Amino acid sequence: MIGDGEWVCVAGSVKGTHTGPLPMPDRSAIHPTTRRVALRNCSLFKVVDGKLVEQRHYYDQGAFTVQLGV
Repeated sequence: MIGDGEWVCVAGSVKGTHTGPLPMPDRSAIHPTTRRVALRNCSLFKVVDGKLVEQRHYYDQGAFTVQLGV
């Protein structure tokens, strides 16, 4: 975790198993593959007057889809 002014950056990782439908932007869904995934991620948070006012989350979508086998 690192911060600068109003912004805080948190780097981490997430692991899980794809067991439910994964909604897509076009309202379709990727059916469960039961495959395990492990991804690194980074989240940015903007804090103003002690309140969270903005957040952004980043991860490698290409690595995610490869691990799902889609």
